[in-house]
Formats: sequence, structure tokens, C-alpha cells
Amino acid sequence: MLDEAIRLVRMGRHDLALDIYKEIYEQYGNVSAGFNAAILLAAAGELTEALRLLENMQRRLIASNQNTPRFILEEIQRMARFAYGLRILEEYRAGEARAVTGFNIAPLTRTLNMPIAARNEPATAREISGTVNLNLAKVYALSESIDYAEDASIWSKIVASTDADAFEGRWLMRLPETAPSLLWFVVVDGHYNLFITQMALSISEAIALDTAWMTRLE
Repeated sequence: MLDEAIRLVRMGRHDLALDIYKEIYEQYGNVSAGFNAAILLAAAGELTEALRLLENMQRRLIASNQNTPRFILEEIQRMARFAYGLRILEEYRAGEARAVTGFNIAPLTRTLNMPIAARNEPATAREISGTVNLNLAKVYALSESIDYAEDASIWSKIVASTDADAFEGRWLMRLPETAPSLLWFVVVDGHYNLFITQMALSISEAIALDTAWMTRLE
């Protein structure tokens, strides 16, 4: 079941992989499966549910007189800080909407929730493009590097992802405003092999990815 979940993740079927990880955790209390499920939930935007799952794992470990792994404690703290930041942001947006009188609030609320380009930067400043030497491939942009294919921390490091063109290997990726100027890139081929750039690359220009010059992750 774990092998199948990993295969589905590499295919980009995170929804199906999540179901398997949840089932393994609920039936066997497998910590790795529970952690992977939480990471996939967070990647899907279900941050509250992800945090609830991690805290449930911690309670179960404490109840069985087991120590909670450090990576779980660190992830709980990280997600809690992020969730708190989102709550503050939503409260700010709600306050801004209430402060407007004599206007239709609905369009304003939609505008406040749209990504806004950084000051003095064009709206497309966070859109990058490039090529990869494969016709069928998925490209991930990471904020930090990973060392091996099964590294579960990849899900918290993914900044954006996209599919390469089926014929020419061209790809286009939209990045969030908070993306760093240097990113690592991972390519997943049709056989679920993972390749990572040997260093972080600048996103200020088109990026050409060639797996022959990338590190294959085992």
C-alpha cells in the first residue's frame, strides 16, 4: 500500500495517495503514513485538517507512552504559525471590506483575495517558463533541495508545479509572490524517476532543464 501511495504521488494523483496514507494511518497507526497524509492535506490547502491530523498523531503517541518524533513537532509548530498568519490576514481583509461604504462589497472582497504583483514589478514578474529534454514530464519548483526520492519534506518545499508540453518539452509556471529568486527544480519523467538540479537556479530568465546534467534521486 505504501508503494502504491508513492507511485500515485509521483503521478500527481495526490488525492488517491492521500486516501491510502489515511487508511494506513487509521488501521496501523503508521507515523510516516500519517505524516505524509498531513503534508498532502497542507499542499491541497487543507491546513486546518492537516494540523488536526498531526496533533491527533501526537496525542496517540503520548497515550501509548511513545516519544513524538522531532519532525512531527516541528511541522506542528510550522503549520500552527502559518495558520495563525492566515487567520490574521483574513481578519485584516474582512476589516478592509467592512470599512468601505456606499460600494458593492462583493467585488472588493474578490479583489482583496487576488494575488497582487509586488510594487514596481509587472504583473507577470512571477511567471517563469523554460524547457525540459523530455516530452512527458512534470516540473516542480522547490524552495530547498531534497536528497533522495522518498524525502517526504518535498511537499512543504514545493513552490509551484506544472506539466511540460507533450511534444516540445516547453513549460510555463506561475509562482506566488513570496517565491524566492533562486529555486531548485525537480523533473519527474514518465517512469517516475526524479531528477533535481545541481544547484538553485535564478528565475529571472528562461530555464532549460536537461536531465543529463541533473542529479537522479534514488
